[in-house]
Amino acid sequence: DQQAYLFDSSVLENVRLARPDATAEQVLAALQEAGAGPWLDGLPSGIDTRVGEHGRAVSGGERQRVALARAILADRPVLLADEPAAHLDAATAELVTERVLRGAPDRCVVLVSHRPADEEPADEVLRLAGGRRVR
Repeated sequence: DQQAYLFDSSVLENVRLARPDATAEQVLAALQEAGAGPWLDGLPSGIDTRVGEHGRAVSGGERQRVALARAILADRPVLLADEPAAHLDAATAELVTERVLRGAPDRCVVLVSHRPADEEPADEVLRLAGGRRVR
């Protein structure tokens, strides 16, 4: 979700919603994969830092990375990533999109994006306009 909901809990618990039995190490790995490493390094209590009511203590980009980490941790065969680079600076957007598209050999990634640069690594590109497929 582009506006992922965060609960008044820790980063760890917000990501762990995807898989309640996940270890802290698995959550950290998902956050790293989502490009949240530098942000985590700056948090006062790391993954145990609370995000505040409705996630008010985090930016839109940080919220996006928590949501992406949830999706990665869920480890489903299909990952629908709707604008995963929204709210991110250009360099982080490139990194996150590359990581999302890299996926896993047994995962299909469907990326919805308005960024032309996201077309290059894709196996197949569908362009839509007015609710219809265009060339």
